[in-house]
Amino acid sequence: NGQSVGIGGIVIYEDLVKDTHNAYNSTTGIYTVPTSGWYNIVGSFAPNAAAAYRQMSISVNGVATESAYSDAAGINDNTYLRLSTLMYFDKNTEVSIIVEAIAVTLESNSKFNTFSIIRIK
Repeated sequence: NGQSVGIGGIVIYEDLVKDTHNAYNSTTGIYTVPTSGWYNIVGSFAPNAAAAYRQMSISVNGVATESAYSDAAGINDNTYLRLSTLMYFDKNTEVSIIVEAIAVTLESNSKFNTFSIIRIK
């Protein structure tokens, strides 16, 4: 919806496509792991304006872990960030996507702003 997210803020992905365990809270942007195991996490977002530096991280229980960044800038450069990783989580671990480095306002086009977590094993 073009939300503004401050530094350290959680990106809230509002529209659920499928949540088999009712583990994602679309109000807080936090996914609470229902079962311990290995998970594939993919997150992305696109700022709606060019910025000199953009960074996103996967937050695990409030601590930034894996990160992706872009330092490209330009009037037509709304580079979207995408991060994909495999991690082990214990049950009840809280996972989210956070903005780091600079505050951003996100594109309202949902194809650039996505978050998925799939239990692998």
